[in-house]
Amino acid sequence: MAAKLKALFSSLALSVSGTGPIAEAALSLAAADRPGVKTETFAARLSAMVRDAKRALGTGPEPRARPAEAIAGALADAIALKAGLTGDSETYDDLRNADLIHVLERRKGLPVTLGIIYLHVARALGADAVGLNMPSHFMVRIETAVDRVVIDPFAGGAIFGPEAMAALVTRLKLEPAAVQHGLASTMTDAEVMMRLLNNIRTRAKAGEDFAMLEKTCERMLLLAPEVGVLWFDLGTAQARLEKPGAALKSLGKSIALSAGEPHDAAAQALYKVLNARLN
Repeated sequence: MAAKLKALFSSLALSVSGTGPIAEAALSLAAADRPGVKTETFAARLSAMVRDAKRALGTGPEPRARPAEAIAGALADAIALKAGLTGDSETYDDLRNADLIHVLERRKGLPVTLGIIYLHVARALGADAVGLNMPSHFMVRIETAVDRVVIDPFAGGAIFGPEAMAALVTRLKLEPAAVQHGLASTMTDAEVMMRLLNNIRTRAKAGEDFAMLEKTCERMLLLAPEVGVLWFDLGTAQARLEKPGAALKSLGKSIALSAGEPHDAAAQALYKVLNARLN
């Protein structure tokens, strides 16, 4: 499973937006630490959603020739209504919400985890679908030859129109020009996966689950090996797990990549402490 996950992550890192096996990578990530779990079972559930979305569209022009709103409606029908998948607003920080297998089992999750399902199904229909790097809330943009819409996976695939966008700008005190409807910064599939993994990383740090933090940082570094703070978090986790040799290597990477960054001083201090212990 580790080799498969590494290969899938490498594929995401090399792909342009909309061409990577993002759902397969998310399933493999969820199964990586669960021996005996078959991703094929859950891939079949995703395939069923694709079939249901096609049925919801009905006969007529090919999906790319239809208004994006029609695609969005078919996605909401198949994923939110029929499969019952929606956002978990009650236990938002539950780590299972960042695990695609648990999301498919529990039928609730984080915006980005649900968004991966919407991306997968929309692309299977033939529409262009990308993640949007919205502040504090992952969105999906659906585009056809006719037009485009932004949808909110956390809200059952509801179309995120100009009024909702204006409310978000006001609530988060953003510059309106920075988050225009449908024109927010698009994300590659590797960046979407990084956002999913970052949810796990954040929760692992908060809960001081250093084994989970170590694994998550190692996986994120497959996609972003030049991000110094990930090496710092990895080194910190390894130090807490009593792996001083590995921690020194990771902290050395962090120091080499992070000059002037907020975590750099802490990385250098921890490196000196560990180095003194080993010498």
